[in-house]
Amino acid sequence: MLSSFYAEIKARFGFDVSRQAAPEDMDAPGGRFVIAYEGDQPVASGGIRTWEPGVCEIKRMFVSPDARRHGYGRKVLEALEQTAREAGFRRFEQLPIKSLTNLFYAARP
Repeated sequence: MLSSFYAEIKARFGFDVSRQAAPEDMDAPGGRFVIAYEGDQPVASGGIRTWEPGVCEIKRMFVSPDARRHGYGRKVLEALEQTAREAGFRRFEQLPIKSLTNLFYAARP
């Protein structure tokens, strides 16, 4: 799924994000990573990592093209928000790519 994410970012925005955050940055205790499944197929994912004490950054938020418009992005974002609160984070930094931030938050009720 991450290779699809990297390819889409490169196609949409023209740059490579594969080295901007190491996968281990999203391991506990400083981060978390969640995956949404449809049956046994992963369809969406996202992670958080520590930005500064008490603040986390959303990373690698992605929904597979075939699963879009089915609420998976919202579910992953809600899971990340809950996980961040449970981990003691008080605030999120926005997604670094503003157009993606708008896509995820625009679909929220």
